[in-house]
Formats: sequence, structure tokens, C-alpha cells
Amino acid sequence: MRYIPLTPKDRKEMLADMHVSSTDVLFSDIPTSIRRGDMQSLPLAKSESELRTFFYQRSLQNIDPYTWKTFVGGGCYQHYIPSVVNQLVLRGEFLTAYTPYQAEISQGTLQAIFEYQSMIANLTGMEVANASMYDGASACAEAVLMSLRINKGKHVYLSSALHPDYITAVKCYLSDYEVSIHMLAVDENGQTVIGQLQPETACVVLGQTNFYGVIEPLEKVGQALQESKALFVVAIQEAMSLGMLPAPGDFGVDIVAGEGQSLGVEANYGGPHVGLFATRKKFVRNMPGRLAGKTVDENGDPGYVLTLSTREQHIRREKATSNICTNNALCALKSCIYMACVGEKGLREIAYSNYQQAHALYQQLTSIEGIAPKYKGEFFNEFVLQLPIPAVTLIERLQDSEIVPGIPLNLFDPTKTHELLVAVTETTSKQDISALVEAIKGAL
Repeated sequence: MRYIPLTPKDRKEMLADMHVSSTDVLFSDIPTSIRRGDMQSLPLAKSESELRTFFYQRSLQNIDPYTWKTFVGGGCYQHYIPSVVNQLVLRGEFLTAYTPYQAEISQGTLQAIFEYQSMIANLTGMEVANASMYDGASACAEAVLMSLRINKGKHVYLSSALHPDYITAVKCYLSDYEVSIHMLAVDENGQTVIGQLQPETACVVLGQTNFYGVIEPLEKVGQALQESKALFVVAIQEAMSLGMLPAPGDFGVDIVAGEGQSLGVEANYGGPHVGLFATRKKFVRNMPGRLAGKTVDENGDPGYVLTLSTREQHIRREKATSNICTNNALCALKSCIYMACVGEKGLREIAYSNYQQAHALYQQLTSIEGIAPKYKGEFFNEFVLQLPIPAVTLIERLQDSEIVPGIPLNLFDPTKTHELLVAVTETTSKQDISALVEAIKGAL
């Protein structure tokens, strides 16, 4: 919003219209016991130019990914976005659009949502996808709730290699449910071990790829779950992997949820992003969020409408499948435009570029004395290194070189002090890889 402050005259006129003598009277219903007493210490108001300068100076503290060499992933990735994506999103009919409740004047937005759903269903190998969720963590938690609605189980199994934020979100969502959450161990390959499940298990949730970048053996897990009534849920952390890896739906997966940020959405300081959600048609009535559908009007022309909106704003609360009150339609639109722009072939080429660049860096880093791979399993564009020094120390030593080598895993687990999560995308050049390798050699 532009900088348009209220003048004393504006305030006086507003108070007069409300028949209120002063702002103190206006806020008199707020008890003095809960008011801030230190408001007088706030700095004086700034002009627009002063305010812009203030925030610009603060922004200089940020790390610029175009000048620094960053190898940070962990669920939020630096992918290249074609300029046409943001240019089209800036169109007024898209940028200002909210939920298309009036279908007759929202055909463009509804068609974009429908196309997005179709693309996500195709990528995941599922039969139906919704109009988007908030992010990967909320989508994963909603998938667990959906499993509980379908199975009425008392047990939920989560992979220990699932993104820590996803695990936290699931535990938060289930905090008032009489449901036991069990954590599945990870083997030396970094892959989830499926053991004996409790009889009343609602679902088993794995990441693909998982938090450590390892590719999970979905076919093997799907076969192990055939004898169980538990639903098989896969949480996508790096959506770009869908351009190369087989679709989860090919392995008996029941619900695919996750993060779609890699498909045309900027890192954005960690959000807003776009949550993916897809499932089998037989479960569509239990799916959270909205679903845009395609039909024909009385003239035989195609038309788009909100087919299902089983949320508490539209139906009785006790019948709602979710309390999510909106969706990230604008971010979903960006993903739709991005996927349409790069196409199936382009997405595959970008995914393979990620894979090849990551493996090239992996080979060079693991050849350095003292550095070893933490896990032996195959990975996509991210991997964990075991370092001879604390990961935080290495990161500090590389700051002068303007390199961020990855994420120290002790941020999520205090015992993992010497483990570093390294990510590579198509934006990582050979020069970036060489610079990181040489910098690490000099820092050890």
C-alpha cells in the first residue's frame, strides 16, 4: 500500500462523523490494565522517503542469492522463474482476484485453478487435486486428518526423515485428538524402515524426497502396506523432483501432499508458498479445501465452477472436512503458468539438471579428507554431509567468501552438530560448485 498518512484534519473529520470527541474516547473500551505503557518511547513518524531509506538500509543485512553463493534447501529452493510468470500474474484480473464465488464473472480464475489441478494430478499420478493449500506443512497435516476421517484409526506413523516442520504441524493438528503418533526409524541409507504397524493405523506418512534429500523406496513401502488398512501418504518436499522421479500414484499411494514452491514461486523469506494436495477419486468427498470443476452451459460452451467446497464457511461446521478458510490461489496461478511455460519436457530437463549438478558437487565434496556422506541412499538434489568440524563453524568460516554451504542440522536436532544439509538447483553454476569446494578445503 502506498504511503498515504492521515492528516490531523482527516482524523478530526472521522471522529466528528462517529460523534466521538477524541481518539482516547474511541479506544476507551480497552482496559487500561492491558494497554502498552511504553508507547511514548516510539520514534516520531517518518516521511515516505525517510521510511523507504530506513527499510532499504535494513535490507542490506540480507544475503543476496545473486551475489552470494547459496546451497540452502531444506524445503525452500532457489529455482529460476521465467519472467513471463510474474508478468502474467501482475495482470489486474489475476492479482486482485480472490475466491471466485461468482462463477459467471470469474471464468478466467476458475479455469486457471482447474488447469493447475489438472497439472498437479498429472505430476503426482493421482486422480484428483484440490485448488491448493497454504504450504507443505499444512497440506501434510490435512492429509493426516483426512486419513483419520476415512479410517477412523487411532495410530499415525510418521517417518523420522519427514521434514521437521511437517512433523511439528501434524503434532499440532492432532494435539486434541485421541491418536497416538509413532515415529518410524531411518536406516543407514537414509530411508524409512516400515516395521510392524498397530491394527488400527490410520496412515503412514513418508517424505519424497525426504528431509535428508534421499529418495524413498515407495514401491517397497506400498507393497508392505498392502496387507494393512492404513492409507499411504507421501509428502512432497521438493516438487521439482516430480519432473524426474516416477509419480507417487504409480506405487499405490493414497494421498499426495506437500510443498509446490519450486514450481514457479519465489523463496519469499519462507512464504507465502503453495501447498499441493492430490488423492484418489474415491476419497474426494473427504478432501480438504476447494475443487474447481469443468462443465458445459446450455449453449454447449465450456464453463468452470467450484464443484466442491467442503469447508466450514460453506457447510455445517460438523460436516466440514477442513477449517482452512482460503487457498493460495495466486501462488497456485504462478505454479500453473510456470508449468505451462516450461512444459513437460522442460520440467524434466530442469529436474535432471538439478540431479546432475547435485551429484557432481557430492562427488567433489566427499573426496575431501574428513568429509563423508551421512547416508548411502540415492538422492535428488540434496544430501547430508558428515563434517570433521561443527557445521556452524564451517558456515561462519565461509562468510567472508560470501558462501552459504547449507543448513546445519543441529537447528533441528542438537545431536547433529557435524551434519550439513547441502542443496543444488539449476541456478547453481559449475563456478559456484568449484568455489564451494575450494572454500571448504581452505576452511577445514
